[in-house]
Amino acid sequence: MNSLLSYFIEANLYLVSFYLLYQLLLARDRHFRFNRAFLLGGVFLSMILPLMSFNLAPGAESSESFEGYIMLPAITISNVQTESVGLILKWWHIIGIIYLAGVLFYLIRLLWQIAQILRHLPFLNSTREQKAGYTLVTTNGDIPTCSFFKFLLWDKSASLNEDEKKLILEHELVHIRQWHSIDVLIIELLRAIFWFNPVVHLLKSRLTEVHEYLADHYATKQIDVDSYSKLLTLQVFKSFDFALSNNFHKSQIIKRFRMLKSKRSRSIWINVGLLAPSLALLITVLACDVTEMNEISPINENELIPLKEVVVESNTVENLNNNLTIREETILPDNNLSGANEIFTIVEDQPTPIGGMTAFYEYVQNSLKYPLEAKGREIEGKVFVQFVVDPDGKLTDVKSVKGIGAGCDEEAIRVIGESPAWNPGLQRGRRVNVRMIMPITFKLN
Repeated sequence: MNSLLSYFIEANLYLVSFYLLYQLLLARDRHFRFNRAFLLGGVFLSMILPLMSFNLAPGAESSESFEGYIMLPAITISNVQTESVGLILKWWHIIGIIYLAGVLFYLIRLLWQIAQILRHLPFLNSTREQKAGYTLVTTNGDIPTCSFFKFLLWDKSASLNEDEKKLILEHELVHIRQWHSIDVLIIELLRAIFWFNPVVHLLKSRLTEVHEYLADHYATKQIDVDSYSKLLTLQVFKSFDFALSNNFHKSQIIKRFRMLKSKRSRSIWINVGLLAPSLALLITVLACDVTEMNEISPINENELIPLKEVVVESNTVENLNNNLTIREETILPDNNLSGANEIFTIVEDQPTPIGGMTAFYEYVQNSLKYPLEAKGREIEGKVFVQFVVDPDGKLTDVKSVKGIGAGCDEEAIRVIGESPAWNPGLQRGRRVNVRMIMPITFKLN
């Protein structure tokens, strides 16, 4: 749940950031193809970048590796989780239902809009005529002249002279040649997924504007701007808007007038120069994971063997029995102890909680509370709890070998020390003492 929530948060932050960059740097610019590419690229990057992570301090993790111990998968404990897990889950169910209802509404709305357009495309009717690069479908005033993919729906009831027909045709052919309908479908699907984000709806408006600017730009190569503006004014009153179609009568007419009469934009390289550092900073802030080191006494890493650590998010307990991994090597007891007091770090049959690893992690999640002192001081971090599973399956010699203080170490020790009994480890068929380490991450929400 946390991973999905983190993805949604980051994706929406990217969408907002790309929209703000567009409004600040490109909205009044006449490099329309570049603007279209930026808006679509921003949408795709907003979906992809949250899945990526860059570590700016790769060497920092070395201090959190431990040799000579069986390393259990990590578990994350949050302050909200420990205070009111049941209430939060209830609210998440309600929020989830509302979200899915919104997605369903927008998907049904999208299908209805597609059906409305397809209803006016008589595939087997004589009004369908194949042209160079598009299919002409004539109508009798049911809808205005508009385009959808390679279809051009032409309102033959409109009173137009030949020059006006030529201009409107050229305008619509720009939409067809540049596949603007694909852009519209992409942004409509995005609206269905992120319908709760107002910026997504604004992005659709900006992309539609760019489509019209592009069509106006190419159409005005055939006529002067004043005559074209006059034609816009005459035709806009006949507007009948299909949300998925591109048509000459789209609104935002004032903006189109202004853009038609505006002067040439600044160099496109200036835009690139302004956007590059902004995007680099954005990705650095949102996608990079800067590892912070806890201020604790150092541990002698020469005595330790790094083992795989599996992170378990709060409120999510997977099948952890398959995640416990150790290295195969020569089995040696602790040389400082002998006989019944030998402590092994690697054994043939490792200790396991009675009831399985899943039950043990559920016990830890339900029992461990975020210390008030740590919450008050906003302390987060990872506590490494060392313990020995004795031949009777009891967890003994529980202590923190790397901690963060503020009560977190003591709380982790308390919960592990009160753990139900385990199945002891076996070495050559006899029960033995086995030393293990469990990482527990304290994280404020």
